Amino acid sequence: MAKNQKKGGNRSFQDDYYIEPPQVYDYDRQRQSAPPAGRSRAGWKRRQRAAQKQPRRYSVPPQEEDHSRQARRDLQRRKRRRRAARVLTFFAIAVLLAVLVFITLVFVFSVQEVRVSGNTMYTAEQVSAASGVETGDKLLLLHTGEIGETLEKNLPYIRHAQVKRVLPNTVEITVEESQPGFAVDRGDGTYTLLDDDFKVLEQQAKAIPDGVYLISGAALSQDTPGAVVSFDGELIDRSVAILASAVLKNALDEVTEIVVQDANNFVLVYDGRIQMLFGEVDADTIDYKINQALACIDEISQSNAAARGVLNLKNDKNIYFTES
Repeated sequence: MAKNQKKGGNRSFQDDYYIEPPQVYDYDRQRQSAPPAGRSRAGWKRRQRAAQKQPRRYSVPPQEEDHSRQARRDLQRRKRRRRAARVLTFFAIAVLLAVLVFITLVFVFSVQEVRVSGNTMYTAEQVSAASGVETGDKLLLLHTGEIGETLEKNLPYIRHAQVKRVLPNTVEITVEESQPGFAVDRGDGTYTLLDDDFKVLEQQAKAIPDGVYLISGAALSQDTPGAVVSFDGELIDRSVAILASAVLKNALDEVTEIVVQDANNFVLVYDGRIQMLFGEVDADTIDYKINQALACIDEISQSNAAARGVLNLKNDKNIYFTES
C-alpha cells in the first residue's frame, strides 16, 4: 500500500488525467494566410510575397517634412538660376561675337564704285554726286533709304530711286524717271513742268513737251523743283487737282488745256475748239459731268465735225451748247 502510494506519488497529475498543453493561436496571421473566398491559395501567396518586398513607409514628423520640401524648392530654384545663367552667358557671347564680326566687316568693306542704271535725264556722274556717296565710305553703314529719298528730292526727274549694297565694294543705284504730264503757264513765256502727281520737275521751261496738258490762268504759290506744286487760293488748288486727276483717269487725250477763269469757273478745252465750262468742281460729280459732255460732243460732231463753241455744264439737268 505504501509502496503503491509511493509509486503513485511519483505520478503526475498529467499521467492520471491527460491535459493538452496550452497553445497560442494567431488568428490574425491565419486570416492573413488564408486566401479570400473564391481565390486560389497560390495566387494569394504570390501577392503577399510581393507586398512584403515593397519598402516600408515610415511617417515623418511635420517639421522635418516641411524642411525637406523647402530644401527641394531651394534645389530647384538653384537649378533654374544656373540654367538661366548659362543661357544669358551664351546669349552675351553670341552678341559679342556678332558685334565683333560686324565691326570687322565695316572696316573691310568700303565703297570703291557707284553704278547707275535707268537714267536718261541725268548722267551717271550727276546721280552719283547727288547721292552723296563717296569713295571710301563704309559700305555697311550707308542708309540706302535716305540716299534714295535724297536723290528723289535733289533730282526732280527721278520718280523713284532704289539703292543697294553689292559686296564687297559697290553701291548700285537704279532710278525710275518721271515724265512731264502738265505744264503751268507762268505768264512770262515760260512753263513749270509737273508730273502726273503734280511734282515739280522743272521751272521756266521754254516749251511745252508733246502730249502734255496745259494749265493756264492759275497763279503759282509754290513750284520748287522736287516738291508738290501749289496754286494760289485753296479752292483753285483743290479744283485744279480734281480736274487734272479726272482728265488722266478718263484718258481724255483730246483735252488740250485746263483753264482757270476764277475760283468758281473752270474750263476744259476739247480738241482746241470746244470749251467744256464747269462751275464749281466737285470730286463726286466730275466724272459724271465729263461723260455727259463727251456724249454731247459726239452728237455735235456728227452734225458738224468742225463745230466751235462753249458747252455749258454748270447745271447737270440743263446742258446746252453755244456755237461760236
